[in-house]
Amino acid sequence: MKSLQLYKRIWNISVNYYSKAYFHLIIMVALALLSSFLNTSVPFLMKIIIDKTHEKKLYLDTTGIFTLNNLYTLVTIYASVWLFSKLLEWVQNISSLYLSNSFEVSLLSFGLQDFLSIKKYEIDKIDIGKFVSDVNRAANAFSATNTTIFLILIPTLIQTFFMCWYLYKNINILYSLCFTLFSIFIFLTSLYINKRNKKYLSPIYSSRNHVNSFFLQKVANAYDIKTSNAIEYETNIFKRILQENVKTSFYNQSKLGISLIFQVIIIFIFLLFFMLISAYLFSKNTLSSGDFILVSSYIIMLTTPFLMLSQQLTKLGANIVALSNFQIYLDMSKDQLSKEKLVDKDYFYQFKAAFLSFGEKKLKNFDFQFIKNKKYAIVGESGIGKTTLINHMLGLEKLEKGQLFYKNIDITQHFSSNIFKEIAFVGQKSTLFNGTLRDNLVYNANYAYTDEDLLFYIKELFLDSTLNNYNLDLNTQIDDVYKKFSGGECQRLNIIRALLRKPSLLILDEPTSALDEKTAKKMLDFISSHVKSIILVTHAKYCIEWVDEIIDLNLLLIDE
Repeated sequence: MKSLQLYKRIWNISVNYYSKAYFHLIIMVALALLSSFLNTSVPFLMKIIIDKTHEKKLYLDTTGIFTLNNLYTLVTIYASVWLFSKLLEWVQNISSLYLSNSFEVSLLSFGLQDFLSIKKYEIDKIDIGKFVSDVNRAANAFSATNTTIFLILIPTLIQTFFMCWYLYKNINILYSLCFTLFSIFIFLTSLYINKRNKKYLSPIYSSRNHVNSFFLQKVANAYDIKTSNAIEYETNIFKRILQENVKTSFYNQSKLGISLIFQVIIIFIFLLFFMLISAYLFSKNTLSSGDFILVSSYIIMLTTPFLMLSQQLTKLGANIVALSNFQIYLDMSKDQLSKEKLVDKDYFYQFKAAFLSFGEKKLKNFDFQFIKNKKYAIVGESGIGKTTLINHMLGLEKLEKGQLFYKNIDITQHFSSNIFKEIAFVGQKSTLFNGTLRDNLVYNANYAYTDEDLLFYIKELFLDSTLNNYNLDLNTQIDDVYKKFSGGECQRLNIIRALLRKPSLLILDEPTSALDEKTAKKMLDFISSHVKSIILVTHAKYCIEWVDEIIDLNLLLIDE
């Protein structure tokens, strides 16, 4: 029941991103229904043809060439039905690829959006390597689960139904009933084995996640590893992790393999039993030659989907585990943004009797207004919590007590999406994305800019030489190039991006940390010519002298 509820939850998420899912699935089920009917009709037509060949008078009656009693007509129909069934299988395969990719993409799209909505304190605890593995695995698992249900399970059930119906009509109800019951037994046995196999899947995933996490962590910290001469040290650790992964995977995959062999043996018994029964009935003249071919064909036809179904049900257990791991992220606390409208005030932020936690220190009964058209510097020793204060103002962290307003909106508990229309933030860690230089500059901006506009900003922030050094223009893809940019170059590109949003308030976290004093002062003057209200976190003396008011956390924080 929990697995069904989980699947339903993921399904509801997916169809919000894949709007035509129901329509496409109806088409797929209709194709499966028609394909199953045609596939089961082929052996039946062969039975009629064989029975016809055993009639005492076998001749070609040209006057009845288009009747079902004519052998040549039957052969033509048989070949045509076979052809259509194969063409239909090809259409199904192409459609299933589209369907699978659509479901996979829909879950990946949601996974990114959901992750970006997770509260900051939750994100800080997430292992990014594990998250990437879990999301990709869940997307593949959901796609594979739908394939199993709609392209294997449902067609197999429909095909089994048609087979039983043909057997009932051409042999007898007892034979058809036994065939049905044995088919149900195989299906239920596969479900039971699949349920027991789940305990072998979690260790495989956990071990693989550990490998991916370690790998991504070391790739991300390649510079530190190289400069510490720790390449051999790290690779030796990774080898041990990989060896453990191989052992864990082999042990648990062996257990899964044994259960699959058991299912194959059950299918073999099914095949042997009905073939022997059919041979016995044929020897007693209870079955005609055509009936024997019909039964044999149906049994052989079912063994392949039964084997596929057994394999897929085993994988289905793995898929459920993957979706369960993905559900952990779905259940994490999310940011709730209101749509409350802004009413203009003479200030941007106002703290009222606010209590903020900064590790072992506290800011108590903090009352302060960030007035419009002023420049503020938040200062204090390293690690004291300057960025933490900014995070409260950006809605990423919450007050312990008291209230925090942005103009008329109380953002103590819920931030408003409308605030982002007025503010821009540039953090300590400068971020550039794959794409063109233009894409990076106008990222999330709601204004149109000409090439001349963008080049003006680039020149004013002393980045024209960067473009020349790397032979770049606004339309150049910088996917690989930006990794060669200096910290100062990345920082200034991020500042241009913020300025192009035309904010009423600009919040900067250590904006001059990668710049020399002369360049930094010119940049600050340029920024203030475009934005009149600025809050910056800084250690630089010249920045402190540049602002109108200082918030010194060294003087405000007290020990807990």
